[in-house]
Parts: sequence; structure tokens; C-alpha cells
Amino acid sequence: MTKLAFILTVITAAMTIAANVLLRMGLTKAGGLGVSGRGFIADIARLALEPIFIVGALTYMATALLWFYVLSSSTLSVAYVMLVSMAFVGVTLLDTVIFGAPIGAMKIVGIGIILGGIGLVVFSGSH
Repeated sequence: MTKLAFILTVITAAMTIAANVLLRMGLTKAGGLGVSGRGFIADIARLALEPIFIVGALTYMATALLWFYVLSSSTLSVAYVMLVSMAFVGVTLLDTVIFGAPIGAMKIVGIGIILGGIGLVVFSGSH
């Protein structure tokens, strides 16, 4: 993996994390999707008018475009593992900080293992 591809993968992961947090905030503010009791179409209409949700969706679209660029110049098995692992760690931490999701010792150990795995995958991909 080139230095540029590594940097773009990290940026893609950060944007993925941001998009997911924004989408969750927008969904929460709009009352959810399919769980509000108003009906699916009414829920979609509320989401379409929710600015935080719209920003999250646009961020996701921009992230996809950047990811396509990374895919065109990187080994999928390295880039994808990095993206998903970093996104998992980031979303887990922000879910705890922003939304109050519980995080226990086992999850913290798992995050540590994932971070170690990212390092192994990145360095094994360069040899």
C-alpha cells in the first residue's frame, strides 16, 4: 500500500465514522425509520427534511467516491481490512461518548486486538 493510499484510507475511515454518527443523530432526531408508528413513507419524508441526516447521507456519498479511488489503486484485502477496522473502532468509541453506549473490558480488549491487527495487515501488505 502506498503512502497516499494509506492516507486516503484513513480519511475514508474518518469520513465513514462521521457519516454514521451524523446518520444516527439525524435518525434519532427524526424519530427513527420504521419504528415511529407513523409509517415508512412518513418516516422517509421526515428524514428528507432533517438537516443532520442529509449531511450524513451526503458525507456517505462523498466517502464512497473517495473509497472508489482507494480501491482503484490498492490491494482490496489490505485497504478493506484497514477501513472496516478503523471504522469499527471509531464508531464504537463515538457511540460510547456521544450516545452513551456501554463499553466494557472485553470490548476494550477487542479494540486493542483490532488495532494490533491493523498494524499487522498494513505491514504484511508492504512486503
